[in-house]
Amino acid sequence: MRFTLRRAAASDADEIANVYYASFRLLTFLPMFHTIEEYRWFVSNVTLKECEVTVAEDESGIVAFLARGGGRKSACYILALTGSAWVRARS
Repeated sequence: MRFTLRRAAASDADEIANVYYASFRLLTFLPMFHTIEEYRWFVSNVTLKECEVTVAEDESGIVAFLARGGGRKSACYILALTGSAWVRARS
């Protein structure tokens, strides 16, 4: 499986939010504190504006992102790999 790394664009916000949201849905011991809409707002209005964001893509789209910034705003999220297929939690 090959991945491409590139700098995120504003048009990637929804796909990045989906990865962010899906990563928390897989942590079944935690309640969901935010809706997908709140994740989309946060990625568009905070993450992409205040951090340097790199995305990893495969043929299905964005599968991971790294947001580098100061303090709490730094983050790295990936979709879970099961066998040879990425597990995507759909909203």
